[in-house]
Amino acid sequence: MLCIGLAQVADRAGDREAVRFGLLRWAFVVVAAGPVLVYGGGVDALAAPLAVLAVVTNVAFVYYLFKVSRRGYGSTVADASTARE
Repeated sequence: MLCIGLAQVADRAGDREAVRFGLLRWAFVVVAAGPVLVYGGGVDALAAPLAVLAVVTNVAFVYYLFKVSRRGYGSTVADASTARE
């Protein structure tokens, strides 16, 4: 959900990070479906690649969170003049 929200906010701001958060969303979907394939489907050959994908996806997610944290479109602080109205 955080990837979807950040992709939408970045897209409205015209930032290219929107595409990256969209790709991370799909990577998380694949990681979430991985145990179903490995344990439910008996495809043991996918266990290691899915584990690597899970780690890479989480590291990339944290990296991009830090990267966009200083940008203004993620701020929820209101302007002082509108806060008093």
